[in-house]
Amino acid sequence: MDDKPLTAEQILDTARRAERWIHTHEHATEHGVVWGLANEVPTKRFHNLYSGSAGISLFYLELHQALGDAAHLNTAQRSNGVCASIS
Repeated sequence: MDDKPLTAEQILDTARRAERWIHTHEHATEHGVVWGLANEVPTKRFHNLYSGSAGISLFYLELHQALGDAAHLNTAQRSNGVCASIS
């Protein structure tokens, strides 16, 4: 096993691949976008930071900061309405 640390480009490439996979599970709602649990329960939506839309929104904010891609910021902003609508 190679114990060399990952390069910045390898880390960014992994983040880009993760985003492409996450994007395939995006669902539009009246309040914005949410993400389901892929294969386990695709219609169930969670909104917590660990396994829900809030965490994915944070991922998109961090990805925007790392890459400067406005599309990632837009996705995070579109999910904010869902997070704000939860009581």
